[in-house]
Amino acid sequence: MNWKIEQNLVNIIYSIYNKLEKYKDFLFLIFIIFSSILLYMWVYFVPYNTVDDYQFMHIYCNESLDYIKSISDIVVTQAYYYFNWSGRVLLHGLLQFLLMIGKPVASLVIVLSIDLFAILASKIVDKNNKINKIAVLIIIALYYFLTPTWDELVLWVTGAIVYTIPITFVLAFLYLYTSVIKKCKLSKFIDNPIVFGFLGFIAGCSNEHVCLALDVVIFFTLIYFHKNNLLNSKHIIGYVSLVLGSIFLMIAPGNYARSAIISEIANVGGLYNIVVRISSFIMIIVKYGFPSIILMIITYVMANKEKLHNTLSYYFMILGFIEMIVMLGVPQGFPPRTYAPCLISFIISSCINVSCIDFIKDRKIVNILVVLVFIAYITCLGYYAAFAYMHPTPAIV
Repeated sequence: MNWKIEQNLVNIIYSIYNKLEKYKDFLFLIFIIFSSILLYMWVYFVPYNTVDDYQFMHIYCNESLDYIKSISDIVVTQAYYYFNWSGRVLLHGLLQFLLMIGKPVASLVIVLSIDLFAILASKIVDKNNKINKIAVLIIIALYYFLTPTWDELVLWVTGAIVYTIPITFVLAFLYLYTSVIKKCKLSKFIDNPIVFGFLGFIAGCSNEHVCLALDVVIFFTLIYFHKNNLLNSKHIIGYVSLVLGSIFLMIAPGNYARSAIISEIANVGGLYNIVVRISSFIMIIVKYGFPSIILMIITYVMANKEKLHNTLSYYFMILGFIEMIVMLGVPQGFPPRTYAPCLISFIISSCINVSCIDFIKDRKIVNILVVLVFIAYITCLGYYAAFAYMHPTPAIV
């Protein structure tokens, strides 16, 4: 396409955008409300249809026993679960609480958590910690479009609460630390040791690969704070709470009991399992990591880049890669839905890079960017389709 024609098209788009500028808050609100209502109806009307949904409705997750009817039933069940199946008792406890209350409330919590983590991610993307409305829309769209198993992360109540909702708590925790990196002032309500400690412990108790990646990234973040005279007690309290949450999650006897059971059932082992896990890792890098790497390289060489802000893109890219690398160590493999946190890290990284682009001044770079990202996704489609054919994931709906 002729560069002059292309410049005219960009100018027309900007002209339309400027005319709608005074209505942007209203239009954004309408879109969020409409999309949330639509998603809520979808989540609500999809019936419970997995063993997990029904099991978690019962005491000890045993369908032969009574339904969960009180908080004490949930506490007893999760104490049993901690020693016999999984350390994710906070998430499973929340799941049982929402299942006890009913599908209307559970559906609402799922929808609001997606809206909230998109808003938190957009504030991380914005260099001034403001809600970036365009970023919110992009993040929601990319999460729906790129997530490996959308039905398991949104429509399936158990999957949404165990894998999607934790993203909100993790981003809230990271928001505290990235605000310091960007030198943005936090409100007094959240800028205190109690909030740092609470969110740190919850993030640590989220998912195994996420907590270990956070332990590493936040540790080096504290070193950065120390070298730049930014470190104070609340940052240390947040990290200590994160580590304590991680320990609580990882040492649960139920993790090892579950691993032994799954390994025995799946007959996991040998060279084939190693090949499958490595091929899965490569597939995810190609599908999710490669476009982010292209964005990072292009924005790095741009003349109008903002170094400090652009550094955050590396921050989240490294976080996403560490999460994936940790997952290679899981003996029995891992379902694709566990990549949701990695995906969010790459989406935020990409959005930060894009926010550094002047779409008029750097129009040639933008076109190269679009072409390379398009090639990246087309290239991986064949591999991804072949992998999905060889290792199908049962559909939830």
